[in-house]
Amino acid sequence: LCYSALLLTMIFSMGEPMPYHHYEHLNAEFVQFLLDVVEDGLLSDSTDQLPDLFVNVMLSFNLHILVPSNNIVMTTLAKRENVKVITEKLLLLLNRADDPVCIFKHQPQPPHSVLKFLQDVFADKSTGNIFYRTDMMVMIDIIVRQISDLSPGEKT
Repeated sequence: LCYSALLLTMIFSMGEPMPYHHYEHLNAEFVQFLLDVVEDGLLSDSTDQLPDLFVNVMLSFNLHILVPSNNIVMTTLAKRENVKVITEKLLLLLNRADDPVCIFKHQPQPPHSVLKFLQDVFADKSTGNIFYRTDMMVMIDIIVRQISDLSPGEKT
């Protein structure tokens, strides 16, 4: 599963639209499976790499979904009660200020996957409340620190 997750991340990281018939398999059940493994782990995963790899798959898969109202990642996320692990991983990635799915250096670059994911999360009330209040405070601290670290005229 590790290599499959890495391959899917590479394919989705381009940010290009998929053929429509792929959504027959890459649907809400697929996203639910990814979330289940991220949150609960998998018994056969002795290295504990799958949760991180599956977060990358979700981030890259979310890149090519342009309309938030049709976003199956956000719809599935909203239906889930426990998303503690994925929110922690998102905060960690935001703190690193690194895009884990930016694998290829091609033009035009797709948007930053973590920022787009967070933008999509906060675009809807049903997903906007998945973060705990303390996590929100940490997120604000991270953003303020990153802004204050910028030089005048510097672009991120």
